[in-house]
Amino acid sequence: MFRKTVLIHYWVLFKWKVIFSISRLYGYKIKIAQSQSELKDLYAFRYDIYINELSRIQNHADHVHESLEEPLDEYGYNIIALKEDRIIGTARINLNSKDQLKEYYNIYDLQRFSNTKKSIAMVSKLMVSKKFRNTPLSILLACACYQIGCSNDVDYTFIDCYPYLIKYF
Repeated sequence: MFRKTVLIHYWVLFKWKVIFSISRLYGYKIKIAQSQSELKDLYAFRYDIYINELSRIQNHADHVHESLEEPLDEYGYNIIALKEDRIIGTARINLNSKDQLKEYYNIYDLQRFSNTKKSIAMVSKLMVSKKFRNTPLSILLACACYQIGCSNDVDYTFIDCYPYLIKYF
C-alpha cells in the first residue's frame, strides 16, 4: 500500500507541474484567491457570467454591487485563473464537512458516503470567460481542484453542474 501511495503522490506532483507548464504556455496564472481584492473581483466575475451572460437566478446575487458571493465561499478554496491580471476563469472546491455541504448532502444523497472513512469534496462554480471556452482552461481549473483534493486525502469529489453539462464532466 505504501508503494502505491508514493506512486500516486509522485503522479499528482507530476500532473501539477504539467498543469502549470500548460498554463504558462497560454499565459494563464492559476492560484487560490486569498486577498479581499481577488475575492471581490471573483464575485464580480461570477455575477457577470451567471446573471449578465446566462440570465441565471442565483439566491445570493447582490444586484446592487453586481456580486455573487455564497456561504460556501467562506470555507472553500476559490481558485482563479488570470491572464494579464484579469480573472478569466474560476472554480471552488469545498472539502468534507456536513455543515458546509449540508444542502448538497440532501440534494445528491451524499449521506451514503458519510458512514465510511472516505473523505468527499464538492466542486462548484467552475466557469470560464466566453473568450477562453475553447481552450484547456476549464480542464486546468478542474485539475487544480483535483490537486487540492489529493493534497487533502479526498477520496470522492462531486461536481455541481447544470444537467446539460454532465456529458462534459
